[in-house]
Amino acid sequence: MAIRDESGKFAPGSSGNPHGAPKGPRTTKATEIRKMIEKEGPALVRVVMKAAKAGDLQSAIALLDRIVPRLRAEAAPVNVDLSGASTEIASRLLAAVSESEMTPETAADLLALVKDAQPPASEPAALPDTKMLDEIYEKAMQNAEAERAKVANRRALLVGDSPCLN
Repeated sequence: MAIRDESGKFAPGSSGNPHGAPKGPRTTKATEIRKMIEKEGPALVRVVMKAAKAGDLQSAIALLDRIVPRLRAEAAPVNVDLSGASTEIASRLLAAVSESEMTPETAADLLALVKDAQPPASEPAALPDTKMLDEIYEKAMQNAEAERAKVANRRALLVGDSPCLN
């Protein structure tokens, strides 16, 4: 058993692994594969490039994923009134999401900040109209689906019109 000092650290000359490191070669399959890829890398790239030029979509995507940064959602500046009760702010944020003025993630982050900044209510807040919230939610989901379709179209254009593949 390893000996420890008062602070819980191993005492000098005492180890947490008294039998030492395992015996045998230090190379693993992963190390061997990395060495092979390093050696054959340029030839592999040429093969994948040739397949992509011949129309292999998976090869084209593999190349583009390494060359072109993936499209990511960017937070745009938003202008939403954050004064009033949390329920009022939540309604304004949901309306902004449904109008595609901000992403649902941005609205959730803002609502969390508002919730943390406001003192707890002394009486229970009135629940918002669920029908209105359902309509706002459905509109937000439609807008999100439209954004996903735009990203898919942009990606398809990148794959089909990439100057790297000509």
